Parts: sequence; structure tokens; C-alpha cells
Amino acid sequence: MAMSNLYSKIAPKPAKRLQDLTVSQSNQWVNVESLNSGLSSPPQEGISQREAMITQPASAPVSPLASPNPAVSSTTTFTLTSTPAGISTLDPNWQASKPTVRERNAAMFNNELMSDVTFIVGAPGHTQCIPAHKYVLATGSSVFFAMFYGGLAEAKDEIEVPDVEPSAFLTMLKYLYCDEISLEADTVLATLYVAKKYIVPHLARACVAYLETSLTAKNACLLLSQSRLFEEPDLMQRCWEVIDAQVSPHHVRNLS
Repeated sequence: MAMSNLYSKIAPKPAKRLQDLTVSQSNQWVNVESLNSGLSSPPQEGISQREAMITQPASAPVSPLASPNPAVSSTTTFTLTSTPAGISTLDPNWQASKPTVRERNAAMFNNELMSDVTFIVGAPGHTQCIPAHKYVLATGSSVFFAMFYGGLAEAKDEIEVPDVEPSAFLTMLKYLYCDEISLEADTVLATLYVAKKYIVPHLARACVAYLETSLTAKNACLLLSQSRLFEEPDLMQRCWEVIDAQVSPHHVRNLS
């Protein structure tokens, strides 16, 4: 009877066969891969003449976009997608209310139900235990695949990640589980670091796009140094353009 009621809402005329039923569901999530064309572009020539050897940082940097005064810190959020908050699996029949794979995977985000690994994230004294599922992580990151299923995989129930901020790690997991990205000025560089660390290129490109939109004359030099560490030539080029625009011809003549 429930299936009959559902079908009557979808099609105005009853169909004779179940396989004739076609449901067109509007997708409320943004396809992150569709952003690739807009977020990535070929490296600009001439950068190598200005830049020295580039190395990846050993720990997550502090964001230059963050306000020095916590009381007035920016809460602007760069949100590509959104999902309902308070996803719960307390209902024994919770699967019945989530018809898509995306919704069922999202229900497992930061959920101890069926989790088979726990990450202890953060510096000593400021750690957070985050449950996860190896299969989901391995399908979204080659680093996690090697960690859990590679030839040198170790059977550990707990993994310490002292060089990553918990909020940035959760942002990455939210992307892997829910296919959505939410970035904030205070944590975007830490999120870029964790995306580079675990080789999640789509998330990394979204972070770079956010930094490009936040680029100003005040933070151009700071972002230039970070873009060198993260090996992001496009962001480096944008930083140089902003810096060059602030240098007047008169100042250049005085320096020469």
C-alpha cells in the first residue's frame, strides 16, 4: 500500500509495469567535479624565475585570512553544497528514509555506527577522536587506500594525526562522505594542507579557489608564501599580480 501511494504521487497515470516507473529527482548537491574547469588552469610562465625550491610544510599553517581578534573573527562561509543537519541513525530502520547512496553515506559521517577505525586528530592536549569507515576513506583517497589495503597496511584501530587540525580533518571527511565542501577563512589553509596530505585534489582545488577570491593587497604576501609551500603556481601568479599592481612606477624607478 505504501509503494502504491508513493507511485501515485510521482505519476499522474498508473503504469502497468514496475520497470516503466521513472523518477526524476532534482539533485540538491553541486557536482564538485563540474568546478574543475573553473578552478584549475595551466600554470603561468615566468613564475619559476621568481621562486626558489618549493617544499611542502610539515604541519598545517595558520591562516592569514583569520582575524587576529577572536571577538571579531570572520564567520563568512564558502559553501558549495549543503545537507540537512542532525542526521541520525538511531532509528532501527533509518535506511528506509534515505533512498540514495549519497544520503546513506552521509549518515555515516562522524558516526560510530559500523566504524572500523578511529583517528586521534590534533596536537597533544587538543585532540579529538573521530570515527570513520575504511572503505569510504579508501575509495576517496589513494593515501587511505594504501594505509588500509596496501601491501604495507597495518591493522590499527586507532591512528594518531597530530599535524592536522580536527576541524580541517572533519571538512575533508565531510567531502568524502557527503560530497560537499564548506570552507571558512580561519581553517581554509589547514583544510588545503590536509587535502594535500591525503591527496584529495577536488577539495584542494576548492580551497585554492576560496583563497583566490579572498586575495587582497593586505594578505597577498602571506598567501604568496603559503602558495609556494603548497606548490600552487596559479595562486602564486595571482598573488604576484596583486603585489605588482600595488607597486607604483615611481617606486620602481627609485629602487632602480
